[in-house]
Amino acid sequence: MNANGSGKIELVDMNESGKFLGWSPDSQQILYSMGVQETGADNSIYVIKANGTGRLELASSIAPVDLIHWQDAQHFYLTTDNDIKQIYRFSTDGTAPVLIASISGPDTGNPLPAPNILTWFDQGPNLIYIISMNGTWTWYRIEGTNRTYLAEWSNSVDKCQASQDNWSGNMPSPDETRGFVDVFCSKDGVSWFYLASADGAQITPLLKGPTPMQVLEAEWSPNGQYVLLEIGDNPTAHDDFYLLDVGKALKDPTTNLVRLTNDAAWKYGIAWQPRP
Repeated sequence: MNANGSGKIELVDMNESGKFLGWSPDSQQILYSMGVQETGADNSIYVIKANGTGRLELASSIAPVDLIHWQDAQHFYLTTDNDIKQIYRFSTDGTAPVLIASISGPDTGNPLPAPNILTWFDQGPNLIYIISMNGTWTWYRIEGTNRTYLAEWSNSVDKCQASQDNWSGNMPSPDETRGFVDVFCSKDGVSWFYLASADGAQITPLLKGPTPMQVLEAEWSPNGQYVLLEIGDNPTAHDDFYLLDVGKALKDPTTNLVRLTNDAAWKYGIAWQPRP
C-alpha cells in the first residue's frame, strides 16, 4: 500500500501462518515464508512481485528462518533457526538453493548450546558472518558459495569464564565496518563492551572496566557516533536507556555511560529517527 493507506494490493491469501522476510534491494520483489514458525516446523519460501504477480516457490521444506541478507536483486543468503544452523544461497529465478554451511556443536550428543549465527556484515558482493559457540566467536567470509575462515576470539578468562558468557550480539555499525560487542557474565552480573572490526581482526575494549548491568538491546545512531543501550540491573528489575559515545570511549577508557531515563517502567524497543 501507499504511505497514506491507499492503493492496497492483496499479495497472497494465506490459509496458514505466514511471515514477511523482506524486500529485494531494487524494491521489485517481496520475500516471505509460509508455515508454523513457532513450532519449529518446516517452512516454504516464496518470492512475489510487488504488484502481486509472479509468485514463485523457492523452497518447499526448510527449517524456520533466522536471518536474511540480499546479495543483489536476484540472490540472497538465508540462515535457519534450529539446532543445526544452515546457511543457504538462493536465487529468485527458482534455481535450487545451495547449502553453503551446516553448523552444529562439537560432536553429537554434546550438551553445549547449539551454535548461534550472530549477525552479517555486508562487504559489497561478499558477506561476513559470525558464529558464537561455547564462549568463542568465529568470523567467516562468504564469496558466492565459498566460505573462508577469518578470525576467532573469546573473552579472556580473567574477565569472564567461557561457561558463563551470554553473548548479546555483535551489532553492525551503519557503514558495516565494525560492530558493537557486549559480553554479559551471568555469574558476576557484569557486561564487557568492545568494538570489533567487521572481519574480527581487531577487538578494542570500549570502557576501562565492566558495567554492573545486563544489556537487553543496543542500537547504533544513524551517523555511527553513539550506541543507545537498553540496560537492566537484573532480569526482573525495570530497565533504562543509556547512551555511549563510541568515539569518546575509544579515546578515553574512563568515559561513563550517560543515563537517559530513571523510572520504574519497562522499556521496549530502540529506534533512532533517521533524520531530524
